[in-house]
Amino acid sequence: MANLANNANKLSVVAGKLADLKGDVKIIDIIETIKNISNFKSETLDNIDLNPNLYKGNHVSEEYLMNISDLWVDLSYQRTIRVQKLIKLLKSIGHFDESVAGHVDVAIRPDGRAFVWDGFRRTTMAGLVDGSVIVVSKFKHPRDLSNKECQKSEAKKFKVRNSDYEKMKPEEVFKSKTVYGDEEALEILDTLKKSKLNILNLVPNGRSLGGFQHFEETWRKENLRYYLPDASQIIQKVQRWKSDSVSVNLLCGLAEFLHINDELSHPLSQIEILEHFENNKNNDRQNDIAKNRLSGKSRESIAFYIGNKVVKLNGSTKEFNDIINLDSEQ
Repeated sequence: MANLANNANKLSVVAGKLADLKGDVKIIDIIETIKNISNFKSETLDNIDLNPNLYKGNHVSEEYLMNISDLWVDLSYQRTIRVQKLIKLLKSIGHFDESVAGHVDVAIRPDGRAFVWDGFRRTTMAGLVDGSVIVVSKFKHPRDLSNKECQKSEAKKFKVRNSDYEKMKPEEVFKSKTVYGDEEALEILDTLKKSKLNILNLVPNGRSLGGFQHFEETWRKENLRYYLPDASQIIQKVQRWKSDSVSVNLLCGLAEFLHINDELSHPLSQIEILEHFENNKNNDRQNDIAKNRLSGKSRESIAFYIGNKVVKLNGSTKEFNDIINLDSEQ
């Protein structure tokens, strides 16, 4: 983090590097990195009220205060750091409101480190206005727990607090579930790994997946989940899409197509299907195919388009259209 703070300048560069952070990180390092953005002072700090005496003189007992410099965050289950969103929020309010922020929740691990499991963004904002302390609610993990077990416990608390009481993105809920070992989430993660698809840096070497909820819904259909890795492989092998993220609509529609293809009397091989995608220059972008979808029948309508406009089905077009779950009007 020290390196990052020394080299930080453009907001976009810093935001990208912070978004890629993993594991245990001191919150003060994140704060100092954001402050090091080249125009942070002129664009942000000059437009908000700084308060180095945050919480001091507010009749808050010392036992409920912790130094921000002593606090850690475990990014394996936390939300992605959205720098611009934090900055916009501070600028819109013009100050850090102690009464609105309330306390943040901290877990003390057996090694003595204090982890903010709920309130990471509020702690960061407090530090950005030069605050040195924050009001906390603390609990201690049992002394015999390993760091991994502590992480799982915190992740579950985070999920319950933020998913059950506050709206979270589906992929953020999913990420927290993988940390505390939810069985279904781990199976979905295994499919993402086989598909070489990345969500919230869970598969760092994978291609970025443009959307998660539709992927999750498709995965839950047992007759389709096993086709997702093959569909992803085809999309990622198309030369003109090499630098693109993977469209979740095309991915799920292609999985539907592959499932139906296997039902045909004369199915195409995966190599033949890939060749058709390579040779079909009418669809330069993934969205050129994915846009051809019906509300409520996204997978089926994209699969229909692939079977009728992108690939040649060796005389099986009628059989394919009879199998697909679309009525004549659709």
